[in-house]
Amino acid sequence: MTATAAGAEQVSNDPFRLVGTRLDGKYAVESVVAEGGFAVVYRCAHSELQKTVALKVLKIPAHHAQSERGEFFRKFANEARTIARIDHEAIVRVLDFGSSIMPTGDLAPWMALEWLEGQTLEHDLDARAETGIAARSPTECLALLRPVIEAVALAHEEGIAHRDIKPGNLMMVTSRRGDVKVKLLDFGIAKVMTDDDRAPSPGQTSTQPHLQMFSLEHAAPEQLSGTRTGPWTDVHALSLVLTEMLTGEQPYEGDDSVEIFSEALSRRRPTPARWGLDVGPWELVLQRALALRPADRYPDAGSLLKALLAEVPQQAVWREDLSVPRPRPRPIGPPRHQRQPRRQRPPRRQRPRSSPRRETPTGSPSCSLSRRVRLPRAPSRPTTTPSRCVCRSTAWAGSAGPLACWSSWASWSR
Repeated sequence: MTATAAGAEQVSNDPFRLVGTRLDGKYAVESVVAEGGFAVVYRCAHSELQKTVALKVLKIPAHHAQSERGEFFRKFANEARTIARIDHEAIVRVLDFGSSIMPTGDLAPWMALEWLEGQTLEHDLDARAETGIAARSPTECLALLRPVIEAVALAHEEGIAHRDIKPGNLMMVTSRRGDVKVKLLDFGIAKVMTDDDRAPSPGQTSTQPHLQMFSLEHAAPEQLSGTRTGPWTDVHALSLVLTEMLTGEQPYEGDDSVEIFSEALSRRRPTPARWGLDVGPWELVLQRALALRPADRYPDAGSLLKALLAEVPQQAVWREDLSVPRPRPRPIGPPRHQRQPRRQRPPRRQRPRSSPRRETPTGSPSCSLSRRVRLPRAPSRPTTTPSRCVCRSTAWAGSAGPLACWSSWASWSR
């Protein structure tokens, strides 16, 4: 490889050119750990704490104009302070944050996080799939995910939704005692919710930003349709992760984005029974948590955890003849025996083709019609030719065709 090619590869892997520099006077950047669509993660040495930290530098969205970048930095600082208030062992800790001029000359926000040694749940599921033992028991799944669900429930109480919970954002860390703990990463795209975001309604307003700030393979239906997201979105994502841990299979079978999009919006929800796994009482819990409509799900992660702990199945059984139980639909309106009977429409009457169409109101005491009838233009005064009204009552009508009875014609002629 030539020197020019090597330099170009280093620039592509390090878009901010931070490797080998010192950020904010105390973070010695050593290497690039990972790069995503929204940020680049570096391994750094903190000169004052004498410990390794992870430095996450955010990419400013391209659609932001120069006048909008101040608001972007203010929102980032507000979210960083809010995330730092969430003190839970299952959430990666925020040590510091700020904004600095990068060696490329651009101003970019950054966040210093605690350094974790381990692998993501996504890598663990792939490794277990290669050995043929990808599925886990319900007890094991609950032991790993319970701290994460509790941490998300705490964030929901603070008014924060993660909106991108997936196996790739769950880090499995081995403690000094040898037990495995799971920590939730990437709260950087979290959004401080307003009061309107706390309860989904049928007429949801769109709050979808310009960027797609979620992963398609673990997206909720409201994220794909561009409607309001919130705690109910995290409930859907946590249930997808739990189903993936129980079955060892990815939630959707599609090979491309179009098929995944179609499956995510399908009425057939990706519960364990879809793969032939009987998880007992958890099937109905996951059916509600993965409901297509956000209003049909659990409102937050705390309610989901309470439902999971109500009855934990001892084991999951694979069955070929598994029939998916259907939860009882929520009642809409009063019970059937209390509903008012529908009003019956009167039979449609034949109109004479020869008569021109004109509307006249009816409803006078001598006419029994309850609808509007079309009549020809009435004469200046009623004739004396006896005929019948279209309401079948005997009255005086015009000789040019069937008219209304006298009182109806009189009220219309005014």
